[in-house]
Amino acid sequence: MHTLNPDPGAGSGTVASTGPALELRNIDAGYGRGKVLHDVSLEVPGGSVVALLGANGAGKTTLLRVATGLLQPSGGQVLLDGTDITSSPSYAKAGRGICLVPEGRGIFRSLTVAENIRLYCGTRAASRADYETVYSAFPILGSRAKQLAGSLSGGQQQMLALSRAYLTNPRVILLDELSMGLAPLVIDEIFESLRTLAATGTSMLLVEQYVSRALAMSDSVVLLAKGSVTYAGPSQGLDEETVVRNYLGHEL
Repeated sequence: MHTLNPDPGAGSGTVASTGPALELRNIDAGYGRGKVLHDVSLEVPGGSVVALLGANGAGKTTLLRVATGLLQPSGGQVLLDGTDITSSPSYAKAGRGICLVPEGRGIFRSLTVAENIRLYCGTRAASRADYETVYSAFPILGSRAKQLAGSLSGGQQQMLALSRAYLTNPRVILLDELSMGLAPLVIDEIFESLRTLAATGTSMLLVEQYVSRALAMSDSVVLLAKGSVTYAGPSQGLDEETVVRNYLGHEL
């Protein structure tokens, strides 16, 4: 694995000093006989934002699937606050505080906005405060409460998908390409909501196609290339040109 010596003066925020909220240790994983991840390790410290970057096919989504229990690794461990949860099913990991906002929205298209919010609350009944929390974060959803989620714009659907992170008090939020297919102004709004969440001390692992946005948002960065970690370290001082030239080639 390579290292860089970024300048200490630039960067996003303060790196949290607490131990790892989420740790992926020596992960090997793939599909069938095809191996995608090779001895991948990363940590998401409590209260920090970690950007996971790489070209298409690098293994980013596969790693998120391992973290959430949607895919069992062939080797390695998944730890949440130091507890090994590798073999736990996805619903158990969610119950322990791992929240995935997947690529492709991840909403119930045939249900209304309000019904989606109700489901995001899980086994507990949705309260008025729950709805107010979401509508305060994303006012447009309040005016669309009775509208079918599938009829919302792409940006509104992504806001609805992200709203689950406001309702479940997660320990770690895993975010997979939230900006995919969205207009720049909508992306600005999405990232502003992420900064609001980060300010509450919620840990995040952020997969993002826009390198500059991810670097500005994160405290540290992990770069994947062909299923292996090529860099893990502070975001401060890194820029998009350096990342692409040294670690991602010209594929991003």
